[in-house]
Amino acid sequence: MRERAKRIWSAWVALLDRREKPTALVLARILVATAVLGDLLYAWSLDVVVAVWAPPPHGTGYASIWDPLPPFMVRWFGPGVDTAELVFWIAVAAAALLLIGAATRVSAVVLALMLAQLGHMAPEGDRGIDFLLRTAVAILAFSSSHARWSVDAWLRRRVFKRPFAELVPAWPRYLLFAQVVWMYFSAGHNKGDRAWGPLGHFKALANILSDPHFARFDGDWIPYAMPLLAIGTATTLLFEWTSPLLPILTWWHATPERPGRLRRIANKLRLRWVWIGIGVFFHIGIAVTMRLGVFPWGMLALYPVLFHPDEIARAARWLRARVGRTAAAVLLLFAACGGGGAAAPEPAPQPAQRPPPVDHGHHHTALDGNPLFANADEWAKVFDDPGRAAWQKPDEVVALLALSPGMRVVDIGAGTGYFLERLSRAVGGKGRVLATDIAPDMVRYMKERAAREKLGNVEAILAPTDDVGVPAGSVDRALIVDVWHHIHQRERYAANLARALRPGGMVAIVDFTLESRRGPPRDHRLAPDTVIAELRAGGFTAELASESLPDQYVVIGRLPGPLAK
Repeated sequence: MRERAKRIWSAWVALLDRREKPTALVLARILVATAVLGDLLYAWSLDVVVAVWAPPPHGTGYASIWDPLPPFMVRWFGPGVDTAELVFWIAVAAAALLLIGAATRVSAVVLALMLAQLGHMAPEGDRGIDFLLRTAVAILAFSSSHARWSVDAWLRRRVFKRPFAELVPAWPRYLLFAQVVWMYFSAGHNKGDRAWGPLGHFKALANILSDPHFARFDGDWIPYAMPLLAIGTATTLLFEWTSPLLPILTWWHATPERPGRLRRIANKLRLRWVWIGIGVFFHIGIAVTMRLGVFPWGMLALYPVLFHPDEIARAARWLRARVGRTAAAVLLLFAACGGGGAAAPEPAPQPAQRPPPVDHGHHHTALDGNPLFANADEWAKVFDDPGRAAWQKPDEVVALLALSPGMRVVDIGAGTGYFLERLSRAVGGKGRVLATDIAPDMVRYMKERAAREKLGNVEAILAPTDDVGVPAGSVDRALIVDVWHHIHQRERYAANLARALRPGGMVAIVDFTLESRRGPPRDHRLAPDTVIAELRAGGFTAELASESLPDQYVVIGRLPGPLAK
């Protein structure tokens, strides 16, 4: 027993003491830094840095003021916009230094800490890919990823005349390899929605590509591709569940001379390459068809660690022999990450991604149907902040609906129910308020809120993403606050809304002006004329209302017929 334990320990020490060329780690450093830097700069280009990480009422970084132990940068510099921007720009600078390999280990440590601070400030927006990338950066800090293609390597070679060793410790690559495997396996393990399995007819990808929050293209083609999408759903799940086999397949590929029937079969079928190929296709497919931000590129940025440096060197030699040295370097960098390395756009919040601004009063649904804002009780502190009344002017908004006792009104995308009490009071005991939302936890919260506030005429309803969620001809008025710009195929939705309203019914659409400092990214906002045209296409007459909201406009749409009173 003692001898066996000694052999196991010796094998473990030998594994951790292995040396190899730094090529894989160097590529991983460059690509991970590019993904992180691109993701941060895209957030800056959308002007959402303050909205995401600053504390309320400026943004959704609620941990800066509500967490009993706030981020250490907040403890040092205090909660506020300046602290959020300071942490953000330190992270940007550290990512840039890591990319070029300048003070690499220091910049990696600083970047990992600043990314952790950003995640701590806005925990609801801390995505799984964020956790993985900052873990990867922390591992790179202890590696020799700066031994090639870096400012540090140039200084060591040209100035200090002490170049890095030809071979470096391999254990950081193994650890990054394990991070990739764990990310995939945990993702597969957490896909509990029935749409991922046979009971749900493998409709998960079809559901995702039908969701306007995530799909890049119109979903009209989906019914014709259902068989292929079902195969893709099943393959995705199988790919993630089998990820723990990748280290075994890699070992078998590296030791073909050893005996074993399974080893021979796996190597003959090239199962390792099949698995990696599916992964590359999977992430490029996500990047092309879905809005999942940095996720596909962040994962592909770590793919170089799946290869031994000698494999990368052979690929480089093969490319140089055919396309030349410079082109080979570019193609190798491109191929190592499966075809890309820059951060993908992130125009809307996504599964386990950053939350919307505090004054962007609606929310989104994750890919598996679970809400991004799973903790509605916590988010109510943001959406129902008393300071919101100063710019939202809820009494003025409700007055524009011209409600009277006995009416039925639907609040579409009601969130935590900010308008419920006012709407309930306006329609009286004989009226009805229908509050719809696509997130189950928000619906749960509104039901509890109605009971708590004794709003007996309020009903919370879980609605689909592409329809109003109430029967045809069932309501007199509709209120849509800060939601319209997120609706896909808005003209079709306007027609659905017209069917839900009674003759003479009216809708008030409240959304952010193009000039407002509040609200969603500027390229996601809609001009009032656009909203008016979309309502008219759905059968409404529409016009811009006269109001005094400082950051928003209100468009009123009316249906033909006697005005409901």
